[in-house]
Amino acid sequence: MNEDKLLGPFFISKNILDEIKINKDKIDELEIMDEALLIEDDKDLLKELHQKEEGFIKAFESKVIMYLFEDVMKMRPEKIFAGHHKNKGKMIFSEICRAFEKDGEKIFGIEELEHI
Repeated sequence: MNEDKLLGPFFISKNILDEIKINKDKIDELEIMDEALLIEDDKDLLKELHQKEEGFIKAFESKVIMYLFEDVMKMRPEKIFAGHHKNKGKMIFSEICRAFEKDGEKIFGIEELEHI
């Protein structure tokens, strides 16, 4: 593979990925709490964390998925977006983005990212 086709830290930095992981853990922690026990600060934090998560999703779509869609998948899109293809999804950018928003990394057909 040509080195100019590799994804690197200029797409999405490790710091951003680490931050979104921490945010996701905090969201999970707050969302399992009883709604009646959440104080106003918790609700504000949850809203802020969801906004950050939405911003990350849009950045990932506009950077990584767009790059994969326009430059990499020309030859074999079903190999890149294997999970989306498996679910009989159309290989259209907007459809792939919608699937990512709904299913996350499952569109790539990778079940357990921690083991990679």
